[in-house]
Amino acid sequence: LVAGGLLLHLAIIGSLGFVVAGTLLTVLAARGHGSRRPLRDVAVGVAVTLPLWGLFAGLVGLRLPLLPIAGL
Repeated sequence: LVAGGLLLHLAIIGSLGFVVAGTLLTVLAARGHGSRRPLRDVAVGVAVTLPLWGLFAGLVGLRLPLLPIAGL
């Protein structure tokens, strides 16, 4: 599940955005490590990927797609 999450992340980051792809990666990685709480995993995924997106966009200057809505 962890490797599958990484492959899925690579496949969908361009179309669904960094936050959705990162959240799915977090959920699949947590599930692969035995988590049985998907709602908590989604919350953690969003809580981690949003600040990471801001870090990449603000400090590093890397323009990652945030969400699939309106090309943000």
